[in-house]
Amino acid sequence: MGRKPLGFEDSASDGSAKRRRPISVRVTPVTKPGTSQETPRSGRDKSPMLKQNAGRDSREKKYNKKRVKLLEELAISEPVGEIPPIIGESLEDIAEDLPECCSRELIEKLTAPANRFRMHVEAIELVASELDKNPDTLGFVADVLFRWAACRIEDSKTPPTVLVKLATFVSSMCEILMSSGIKITEYEASAVIPPLVEKCGSNRETVREAMRAALLSVADIIQEDVLLIMYTSCLRQPMSERAHNEISVEICQLIDKRCNAGAGFRREFCLSSVLLRVVRMMVLVVPPQPVLKGLMSTLATIYGP
Repeated sequence: MGRKPLGFEDSASDGSAKRRRPISVRVTPVTKPGTSQETPRSGRDKSPMLKQNAGRDSREKKYNKKRVKLLEELAISEPVGEIPPIIGESLEDIAEDLPECCSRELIEKLTAPANRFRMHVEAIELVASELDKNPDTLGFVADVLFRWAACRIEDSKTPPTVLVKLATFVSSMCEILMSSGIKITEYEASAVIPPLVEKCGSNRETVREAMRAALLSVADIIQEDVLLIMYTSCLRQPMSERAHNEISVEICQLIDKRCNAGAGFRREFCLSSVLLRVVRMMVLVVPPQPVLKGLMSTLATIYGP
């Protein structure tokens, strides 16, 4: 396998509301609707569809700076040790990072307006074809592709059939990264997990099933403590009751799994600030009674005699 990009960790063994963001960064099409983005065949560039690059760390720093700024704009004051909310990106934000990762032809399809969903599907197919030939390339561009998929999943104009394709796309990328021994960090997870959770509340069963499968795939390539924090952050989002129910159950199951680990590891987890922050947030948002009872039962197991 080729060298791993910087920033990743090696692995050891519909009706839902949008995520909050200031008006200044709401999702807007990069090109005006009705404007063709197709590049004439004779004018297509010959650069690789996906480009190896060393820009992930700088993209992560830029992403985190934007997130801090958005929190300030929203005047959100977070107590020390609290789990912060997750803020969505605009397509224009993501477009800034595409040139160092993708060819011009692919960028045109990735940034097509919301009503040009066929171009979004073509973008998915182009990336899938490229990864079939050069799977190691994904490690250099996964962060941008996860963020793009999240933006499209979150867009209320994306039709159900495309939502399913996007979820499958996320699952496929996770499988490639897992086979390469690569784990994602909070940077990628904070972008892709919330919209997946939100669409778990969809009224369409096919969409719900595809999103659940994608969530399970993401869980395979992220540290469990980070996953637990990301899941709990989703409880703060204005999602449907069904979506909150789904993720509350996942949180309880994840806590239970950690508590049933080896004795030394279990004690370390029980005393960790991560668990206490998660429990506090779950109690504050008052999850449905059966879920809350399940959490209390888990806590009794942890701290009981």
